[in-house]
Amino acid sequence: MGLVLIGFLFLFVFVALVLRGRAVRRLRATPQDMLRAGVDSTSVDSHQAARNASGQTAWMMGPF
Repeated sequence: MGLVLIGFLFLFVFVALVLRGRAVRRLRATPQDMLRAGVDSTSVDSHQAARNASGQTAWMMGPF
C-alpha cells in the first residue's frame, strides 16, 4: 500500500512539473514562435506588450 502511495506522489509531482514547464515555455515564447504555432498577430502584439510592461504587471501575472 505504501508503494502505491509513493508512486502516486511521484506521478503527481511529475505531472505538475510538466504542466509548469509548458506554462513557462508559453510565457517565454517570442512572437516568431507564436506565429509559427499559428497564433494571430493581435495576440502576439498583446503578448509582447505584456512582456515589455512594468514589473508590477509581471508580478500580477504570477510566479510562472
